[in-house]
Amino acid sequence: MKTVIVTGSAGNLGQAVVKKFIKDGYRVIGTVTHKGDKGKNFSEELFEEVVVDVSDENDARNFVEEVIKKYGNIDTAVLTVGGFATGTIAETGTAGIFTQYKLNFETAYNVAQPVFKQMLQQKKGRILFNRLPARNRCKEKQRNGCLRIG
Repeated sequence: MKTVIVTGSAGNLGQAVVKKFIKDGYRVIGTVTHKGDKGKNFSEELFEEVVVDVSDENDARNFVEEVIKKYGNIDTAVLTVGGFATGTIAETGTAGIFTQYKLNFETAYNVAQPVFKQMLQQKKGRILFNRLPARNRCKEKQRNGCLRIG
């Protein structure tokens, strides 16, 4: 059975991603902020809910290492944690910008880095990022907002 990690699995986008991968026969490991956020809607056989602070580099790395230890390979990672706060340049200070950076970039990077290292060892896998604008989509094997290995 293929294994996918979905960060932010309790969010609206995360829920849709989890449903799609379960429908396609994947084992889904979903990160949540609090136990029982929304994972109770899925079969425990195909969905494992893990409370992890993906904004913490060590927690994220430990989470990925535990998934690898338990299941061997990670076939796909879908990084949907993120958010947006509106504000104009006149209203938004650097603290607000830093909050957005942490929520939308650091959370993805903290999971993507150890997953990427594992996928290099496996010689296969896909990492999908939720926050790539269309104009920055990757070329060749890096396309459609994803990084593909193998």
